[in-house]
Amino acid sequence: MKLTKKVEQAACILTLLATQEQDIPLSSELIHTRLGGSSSYLKKIMRKLVVGKIVHSIPGTNGGFTVSRLPSQISMYELVTAVEGEIQSYRPTGIIDNVFADIHSYVKDGNKIISQVFDEADEKWVAALKQHSVNELLLNLLHVSQVPKIDWNESISSPEDFRQQLLDNLKIV
Repeated sequence: MKLTKKVEQAACILTLLATQEQDIPLSSELIHTRLGGSSSYLKKIMRKLVVGKIVHSIPGTNGGFTVSRLPSQISMYELVTAVEGEIQSYRPTGIIDNVFADIHSYVKDGNKIISQVFDEADEKWVAALKQHSVNELLLNLLHVSQVPKIDWNESISSPEDFRQQLLDNLKIV
């Protein structure tokens, strides 16, 4: 199964939110500035993360987005299915039925057998994704024992100070 770029973008969004100082939401504008790309496309991804109960949307002037749970409680499976939908790598389209219409009884069994193989593979992939949390990935990525917190909002107001603060925070943890 090939995942779309939505998964990578959602992972970046979740990384920003998981490392954001608690109770300080990030605006969609800030997230868009960091990620780039289409603002409307980003909003669609954010909406999927909210509907998937991974991200919480806070309305109002000082609103924005926060992670809805601890990163240790969010699995990679939840992230993938929030933006891609349920995992089903094989969806019969009827081509086999058309190509082998003259031996329909075998085709019926063939479709069933092929579906079973892919269903088994999907189950294993789902199990693997469920074993890994967002927190685990952040710890491994940053080579730290605890995820550092920072106010990403400052990355726009004072980029140089922010860069140094980010590096300092990585050294502390």
